[in-house]
Amino acid sequence: IAVVSDEMIAACGATEDDLDDVAVIAGQAEGVEVSITVRQTESGWKASVRTVDYANANAICAQLGGGGHGMAAGCSMDCELGEFKRLLLEAAKKVWKQG
Repeated sequence: IAVVSDEMIAACGATEDDLDDVAVIAGQAEGVEVSITVRQTESGWKASVRTVDYANANAICAQLGGGGHGMAAGCSMDCELGEFKRLLLEAAKKVWKQG
């Protein structure tokens, strides 16, 4: 899970346009099958989930009220970052075990 907070964005002077492809970066590491990028929003956190072969991104995000496609999906929650990360990992583990 890669986290991008408002503080990080401000520190480097980034804009929303600069963040368009940030969700794909974590998945570029060799051997990564599920990558999750979490960005801070005005109302909490937004996750972008990307998968390769062994998990379904839509199935992960659907457990948390989101959706998308098999290899790219997203969801949002208004909660503490630690709780969101815990829920995302729990959802990913459930989907991984189904495959």
